[in-house]
Amino acid sequence: MTRDTPVPYAAGSPTSKAAAESAEPNASTIRERIYVLLLDAYAMTPRCGAPQGLTADEIETLMGIRPNVASARLWELRKAGRIVDSGSFRMTRRRRLATVWRVRLAHERPDDLAASSLERRRDAAKQVDYVLSLIASGGLTGQASEVAANALRGALRLLS
Repeated sequence: MTRDTPVPYAAGSPTSKAAAESAEPNASTIRERIYVLLLDAYAMTPRCGAPQGLTADEIETLMGIRPNVASARLWELRKAGRIVDSGSFRMTRRRRLATVWRVRLAHERPDDLAASSLERRRDAAKQVDYVLSLIASGGLTGQASEVAANALRGALRLLS
């Protein structure tokens, strides 16, 4: 997306169009700031198995922006092929699992996920261990435990 690319909105919704038009002047600046944060996160993260990126929640905290703003700019960056889903998850401040986003490397096609099959399986095993430790410590209750159970099911499918 470039500075000339309009902010997307829901077709047929005058309020969505008005919101997109009012956000347009700041959208490209925020989008680029998010991209720079993701570049920094990739460059600074040790290559020891930790996901090299940030969640929308982490971006919101670091930049002091609203969740809908971060999510919209991440969607635009993904659509433009500049970032990818790392295939990993981390807990948010609200104790929900969130996708870790990272920059797309030059040799990757835009629709490629970050990790190879083996790396994704290792990451899934780490996610299972992490969520099980949260459950064992009583750290997950209510809806968070349902989200964790679904994440475990998905991770276990990767491992099988």
